[in-house]
Amino acid sequence: MAAGLDRRELERLHGELNADVQDRLIPGAVLVLRRHGRVVFRWAWGWRDPYAGLPMREDSLFRIFSMTKPLASLAVLMLVEDGRVHLSDEAVQHLPGFKHRHITVEHLLLHTSGLTYGPRSGDPVVRQAYERCGVGINPRGVTASDLIAGLGDVPLVCPPGTRWEYGSSTDVLGVLVEAVTGVRLGTFLRDRVFYPLGMGETGFWVPPEQGHRVAQPYESDAVSGENLRTIDRWFDACTPPALESGGAGAISTADDYAKFGQWLLDRRDGRSHALLSPDGVRRMMQDHLHRWHVPICPGPGEGSLGCPGFGFGYGLAIRMDGPAAARANLPVSPGTCLWSGTAGTMFWVDPQMSLVGVYMSQAGGARRVNDRRRVLTRVRGT
Repeated sequence: MAAGLDRRELERLHGELNADVQDRLIPGAVLVLRRHGRVVFRWAWGWRDPYAGLPMREDSLFRIFSMTKPLASLAVLMLVEDGRVHLSDEAVQHLPGFKHRHITVEHLLLHTSGLTYGPRSGDPVVRQAYERCGVGINPRGVTASDLIAGLGDVPLVCPPGTRWEYGSSTDVLGVLVEAVTGVRLGTFLRDRVFYPLGMGETGFWVPPEQGHRVAQPYESDAVSGENLRTIDRWFDACTPPALESGGAGAISTADDYAKFGQWLLDRRDGRSHALLSPDGVRRMMQDHLHRWHVPICPGPGEGSLGCPGFGFGYGLAIRMDGPAAARANLPVSPGTCLWSGTAGTMFWVDPQMSLVGVYMSQAGGARRVNDRRRVLTRVRGT
């Protein structure tokens, strides 16, 4: 079991996930924990394809959806340090077809741009505008130019910089990376991030001969009955996308993504590969919403973990300290950064514990919030 972690709590988690598999609440899962730079726990439960009877493997591939956002945000920050982009640049400087003025690169990184996810909006006017433009939560089927033109026509839900509103901002950043570099987002990430970090299993589509390794969801959620094969919770991973979505398009393994988390932890203190300066990583892992006095209710923690107490850095939720953190009722250290994906994935980096965790599942129902909280609680041992 994991050195320095609570053996009994990990055994309890092991039994709970086994029970969830038996009860068909989840098809399967993989958990990888790294402590002080080395893997101390790695386990696979259940099925990677429950219909084909294929058991989950530690090297199974997962649609990580919004866990793509930290990767795309890193790409933008690398361009900032290269001097090719500035946080204060308006997006239209790099994307002339984007009609919204006054949205800066930093607004897009922080999800304060005024863009949202149309299907999740409570405003019927906004929802209908996103439906007309054809840009959904997982826009793999549109071109980069169509995405920029489409989002340019939707109404903003708030003036830029005035509210945290989760949505399509990182998809715009992915296209911005392509416009500035002249290569596709996946190519930039492969050459500048994945190859240096040894993340050879991460990309935006899977060769057909590797398709059997892709974890598959149940067709519907066992509790709510909701369809899990909708485009925002499932896609054919073996089909190359028209758009390599910076917000939701990547596929990875638990071990690969743990390498990214380890890099964040190490580089923050000046160790590891120099993809970004230590100061750049610290700023990536630092809350900026309170610095700009941006309202965050509901905020980053509510959607991912069902609780307050989190701010937002550049592509990552950040556990706050003090009274704001006390309301979170979740045992993770202040300064912990994390993010999740709609299909049931999550990663976190806890600098105080020198801990990196990656939980992967393709169980995208409403209970995924409780699943994430349980994993964090059991690993923490409280």
